[in-house]
Amino acid sequence: MRDVQVKCFFGATGAGKTRSALESADWADIYRATHYNSGAFDGYDAHDVLILDEFRGQLPVSQLLTMSDLYPCKLAARYADRQAAYTSLYLLSNDGPWDWYPSATEETKRALCRRFTEVREFTSVGKSRVLEKEEVLERMLDSKLAS
Repeated sequence: MRDVQVKCFFGATGAGKTRSALESADWADIYRATHYNSGAFDGYDAHDVLILDEFRGQLPVSQLLTMSDLYPCKLAARYADRQAAYTSLYLLSNDGPWDWYPSATEETKRALCRRFTEVREFTSVGKSRVLEKEEVLERMLDSKLAS
């Protein structure tokens, strides 16, 4: 089993979300996915940090739940799936996590929120705030009402 730290950085464009994630480790230890179609994880090679950049819910929620869980999983690649070895997963988005899966069930939203170790909102360059899990979950549960 892996102890996966799941960090969600969201907010204003150009506010430093990607930079903050990239500064978390040596570049050689980071795999950054920027698209989510076939081949997104072809270059993944047991990197310790996985960054899903410009994320807006492009992956099915069931896949994201599996990827953010402590149990072993594979990352789909074109020629051979890759064994996930990362211990840090960054979800970088302009949108808050409540916007990714508005039609998901309440239980699914709770499962996703439970996996977050940090949710940070970036408001401008050098300015961010950590959100409490209770606030994140409340907004996730309210998102179905707004959609």
